[in-house]
Order: sequence, then structure tokens, then C-alpha cells
Amino acid sequence: MENNALSYFLLAQGFIVLIILIAIAGLWLNYRNSRKLYLAIACGAGLIEASRQLPDLMLNVFPESPQWNFLSVLLQFSASLIFVLALIRIKGEVGRNSLALMWISALGFVVSVGIQFTIYFPESSQNQYLYSLPILFLTALIVWRSWLTSDTLSPSRFFLLMTSILLLIVRAASPAIEFGDTYLLVYYMELLLFPVMMAALVLTEVEFAHHRVEKLLADEMQREKDLQFILDHSLDVILTTDEVGLLRSWNMRAEQQFGYSGQQTVGKIPIDKLFLDNYRHENVSDPTEFQSQMKHTNGDSFWVKVRMQTVVRDDQAYSIYVLRDTSDLDRLAESQVELDRELQRVHKLREAEIKHEDN
Repeated sequence: MENNALSYFLLAQGFIVLIILIAIAGLWLNYRNSRKLYLAIACGAGLIEASRQLPDLMLNVFPESPQWNFLSVLLQFSASLIFVLALIRIKGEVGRNSLALMWISALGFVVSVGIQFTIYFPESSQNQYLYSLPILFLTALIVWRSWLTSDTLSPSRFFLLMTSILLLIVRAASPAIEFGDTYLLVYYMELLLFPVMMAALVLTEVEFAHHRVEKLLADEMQREKDLQFILDHSLDVILTTDEVGLLRSWNMRAEQQFGYSGQQTVGKIPIDKLFLDNYRHENVSDPTEFQSQMKHTNGDSFWVKVRMQTVVRDDQAYSIYVLRDTSDLDRLAESQVELDRELQRVHKLREAEIKHEDN
């Protein structure tokens, strides 16, 4: 190879290796965050694909060398095989069918290499396709597993599927093209498509993380709805405030008791405003109970039994107030006192009547 051509080839190979290393770095960073095995496996496939550039470079210097040719073919097949394994691991464990297909492709590669390097066949497109059957079969497996990476047509699935299909087309066209400018163009397309597939895996993991965050947010919202449902149907008024006494929650019982809606109170008024006396909010770590008088928006007042306690979470203090209206209990107690007094009066009258009859 001429010096200028070799320089261009070195520049192109270096650029491709750089792209592969960038894709590997993205996969490795995702692996460190998620610890998903398929990302580490894909990194291994990328390293093998990057190392393949060395025998390809040597083949441009020694084009007739069977050793460098064998090493190039071996690394190409190994990178693709490990990439298939990475795609399979996205869904979990490797199944028997997938494992059998991988073994078939590996066995076909061994047979193909054995025929190519031990038995002489004239160079022809037909023979080149015969030698390429294992790598074509393996690339078809990549297309198949790319389709199975997701249940929906997500951007990463589409990206990975289209890239793998293009890789299959390029590899299928290579044996039919004679060495020249067109061959080099197809060769570089094949080299570039592999790191693009790796980049698609990075996008796949980003989508997985996005779905996990969405699910966590949905679960959190559902828990908040469940908690609010329980609070709304509590027999007591349950309120929470921040460290300065500003209301942070409001339940349906509180709305019935005070006449305010949650939109009118949460984050807008302090709990002190609900009391008739000069109550001032204080953070108290121990449970505290007291009686106090509170008021409705219509001006009516009522007595409540207050239980409160301050808790701390993530260096943020929250006070929990549980209020129970004692007005009905007080009225019941007053009625009971009146009833007892009436019974005593009747009893005294009855005793007086008995004494009068005896006399």
C-alpha cells in the first residue's frame, strides 16, 4: 500500500476506534449506575471490535497473510457473538433456544474457517458467501434480538433494529464486491455500524431509566392519593404544618369542621389562625395534649381536644395535629348532669310522699 493510502487508512481506523471507545464509555457509565450485566457484555463486544482494527491494518500491509486474515475474521465474529449475548441478556437469563442458536453459529464458524484455511477453493463470490454464512447468520440473530428488546416500538428499539438491518445488508453485500473504492466504502460502513448499534444500547438504557422514574413517580402519586383517601375519611381532623406552623395538608374532615377548602389553606395560612385563643405554634418532640376552642368560617366556635407532635425528616420539621371535636361530648355530658339532677329531684319527691303517707 502506498504511503498516502496507508496514512488515510490509519486516520480512518483511528477515527473508528475513537467512536467505538466513546460508545464503550457510554455503556460503561450506564453499567456503573445500573449494574446491568448486558451493558458490561456489550462493552466487551466493543473492545473486541476495536481490537479488530489491528489485524485489518496489518492486512493492508500484508494482504496475503492468512494469519492476519484469520485473526480479523475471528475478532469480527467474536464481537458479533458477544453482542448477541448482550441483546439476549436485556430480557434476563439466556434461554435454551437462544443458546442453541449461538452454538450453531459458533460451530458453523469453526467449520467455515476450517474449510477456508485447509481446503483450497478458487476465489469467487459463491465461495465468499459460503465462508460468510456464519457471520451472516449471526448478524441475522442480532436483527432478531434487536426486535425483541422491547414490547413497544420505542426510539431505541427502532434505532437498534434499523442499524442491525443495515449491518446485515452491508455484510451480505461485501462478498459480492471486488476490492476497490466501492469495497472500501462498504467496509467502512460495516465498521461504523457496530458502534452505532452500541450507541443504540446506551439509548435503550436511558429509556429503561426513564420508565423506572415514571413508574416510581406514578407509585409515589398513588401512595399520596391512598394516604389522602385515608385522611379524608378519618373520624378526626388531621393536619400537618411545617416548622413555622404553615399548613401543609388538609383533609375532608377539616373542611367540614372549619369550612375552608384545601386550596384556601395549604401553604397559605398558619394553624394559629384556626384557634380562638392566643395559641402560638411550637415544635414539640414529645406528644402533647390540650383542650382549645376553634372557630368555623361562619363564626361558630367549638371545643376540640388537640394532640400534636413534631417529627423530623431529612432535616425538615413537621408537626402533626389530630383534632377531635368535643362539643357533642360536652353537650352529652351536660345532658347527663341535668338528667342526674332531675332523677335526684324525683327521688327526693318520692321519699317525701312516702313519709307523708306513713304519717
